[in-house]
Amino acid sequence: MQYARRNIAAACRRSIAEPCILPLYNQIKQKFINGIPVTSDYSNKIICTISDVQIDHYDLTFEELVSKWIDIKGLDYLFGKVNMGDQQSTITEFVDKNLNNEFVDFHNKHTHLRVVTKEENLCK
Repeated sequence: MQYARRNIAAACRRSIAEPCILPLYNQIKQKFINGIPVTSDYSNKIICTISDVQIDHYDLTFEELVSKWIDIKGLDYLFGKVNMGDQQSTITEFVDKNLNNEFVDFHNKHTHLRVVTKEENLCK
């Protein structure tokens, strides 16, 4: 059961990376390039380097969000749609691309992303 949840969570992470996290990360990177201060949405602390930037979920943590989605969609159904890659690949993703879109929509309706420092993200 934990194995299935871990693999579903990995597929969920992969599905939100490009449409949700990557654009936010690129905006932050552009601010650093242009010399615009980047601050934590959690503490308003100035973040000095791109390596100290973390993207955090609030309202629901990512794990809570995935658990809620699994409860709605069904563990067996979702696990059956996960491709854990062949022996040459470590990519875990949904084989049904519609599930990517469904999870992104669910993600965007039930949680928000914010910029935090590495320390703030680790302290949770």
